[in-house]
Amino acid sequence: RAAGTAPEDLHSLQRLNLHVRDRSFPKISSLDTTSLSACTALQGLNLSYHWISHVTHVHALASTLTELNLAENHITEISSELCSLTRLQLLNLSGNRIRCIPVEISALQELVSLRMSRNTIDTVQDIENLTGLSKLIKLRIDNNPIALHENTRVYVLSILTQLQSLDGQVVGVMEQDSRRRPHHHQQQTPQTQTNEHTPHGSSSSFDA
Repeated sequence: RAAGTAPEDLHSLQRLNLHVRDRSFPKISSLDTTSLSACTALQGLNLSYHWISHVTHVHALASTLTELNLAENHITEISSELCSLTRLQLLNLSGNRIRCIPVEISALQELVSLRMSRNTIDTVQDIENLTGLSKLIKLRIDNNPIALHENTRVYVLSILTQLQSLDGQVVGVMEQDSRRRPHHHQQQTPQTQTNEHTPHGSSSSFDA
């Protein structure tokens, strides 16, 4: 349980920060929220910088959790279990090993901010699986293989027209005007560039 938190206080616990960078500190290897079932009011959970590779049995938090930070772990997929957290507004999955964005992510209808920097996402068309997230206004996909494609930003903004910020950069007025104009040709799939990218550190906050 959280340090200094008595068992009787778990029912009223709203935020739990278990962010750990110290290598000597014990690491969590899997996220099974059955052990957090007593945290019936939990809204924010930070488990960044652990060794989590699988997210399972998270239904215990589905009715309350709105912020989840799983940055800098070993997660390889956005599982259906993770997509069952339908109240999530902020989700940070940066610095993992995720290769694709599944259709199931469309279940996260309350999502406002999604961070997936520094993964291995390599299919630009996967972005189309985010088009059903009408409340999504902040997205980070930088430092993925798809970031090496030419005109990726233009492509993403053309299909996610509600975005206000992409890869940490506010969507400019000219970009907003451009995507409002009718397109007289089909949006082309971005072409690969040869640019290198450098990993950046991840925030330890709950903000996604």
